[in-house]
Amino acid sequence: MPNRKANEFKLGDFYYAEGFVERKFRDSFPNPIEYNVAEKNWSAKLPYAHTKYPDAASAPGDIWKWRLNFTLPAGFSTTGNAMLTIAYASADHAQQWIYVNNENSLFTSYYPDNSDGNAFIRQANYAKYSYKQILIPMSKFVEGKNTITLVMPSNSGWVSHLMYDYISLEASVVTSLPIQLLSFSAVPAPNDEVLLNWSTSSEQNNDRFEVSHSLDGINFKVIATIKGKGTTLQQQQYSIYDKHPENGINYYRLMQYNLDGKPTNYGTKTVTISTTEQVNLQVYPNPSNGKVSLQLTAYRGTRINVTMLTADGKIIHQEAIKTTANSTLYPLHLNFKPNAGLYILQVTGTDINRNLKVQFR
Repeated sequence: MPNRKANEFKLGDFYYAEGFVERKFRDSFPNPIEYNVAEKNWSAKLPYAHTKYPDAASAPGDIWKWRLNFTLPAGFSTTGNAMLTIAYASADHAQQWIYVNNENSLFTSYYPDNSDGNAFIRQANYAKYSYKQILIPMSKFVEGKNTITLVMPSNSGWVSHLMYDYISLEASVVTSLPIQLLSFSAVPAPNDEVLLNWSTSSEQNNDRFEVSHSLDGINFKVIATIKGKGTTLQQQQYSIYDKHPENGINYYRLMQYNLDGKPTNYGTKTVTISTTEQVNLQVYPNPSNGKVSLQLTAYRGTRINVTMLTADGKIIHQEAIKTTANSTLYPLHLNFKPNAGLYILQVTGTDINRNLKVQFR
């Protein structure tokens, strides 16, 4: 927010000659102020003077925290320094406190130059201009959300104030990630499949990608390995199909591996599948002379559990059967020949819970 006059901030066009503008602060602004730099709405979020926060009686109360929130990309370099510059259009009997990602530990404090003797909140009037530049080690910052908190702690009544002209943070944000990911998506495709796409703008020592699948977002299994392009500055496109997603929510994780084996997680996408084809389950042959199989089609799971019971409910056989996309007939491995009569087969699995009757001769 460079070179801003008072009337460009919220309440900045309030006619200061009326006085007591500070009484409007409590109703117009929260404590703390949360200003997200990416939203670029400083004129709606920030007043044009930093004072104590007014209490219910409009007297100077608690310190007023102004939190400036911004994000840094994954893999940014933590070496070197960032330059925080704060320019003051006015200051009077006011100290500046600055916190970086930890409001329990003061990073630095100082009194702005050319302060004192200024009128309170000089609207659109640069009374005694000054600026301060502060070096902040990049190691103070983290991937994702960061916060610089500004506080004016001084206690000379409403005389104490800081009026910011501009605030800037400058740094060389160089990411050290082996690839620059442009996009990663997972979307439903025809035939109850899932299409996964991702693209990169550059790659460095990129050995491979691994796509993993999960049903709970915790336990993942690799379903595809795709060779990387090594080192390249050209944009690359990648895509695969998961031909056998499960009914319900499917989680897909994209991992990248360097030539030295170091992995980087590039996030997880979810896709919800509603199978359009109904599972068909039959006993074959029925009636049976002793051997029996399950005929199973349109099943998207990887196993079924089978329990055989007598007509009066006694369990006489149990087994788990691994299913594959290429098979539809699964024999039961009975180590005995059932007596002639009616039996019940309970079959459970992914989105299936059936009871089938089978007659043995």
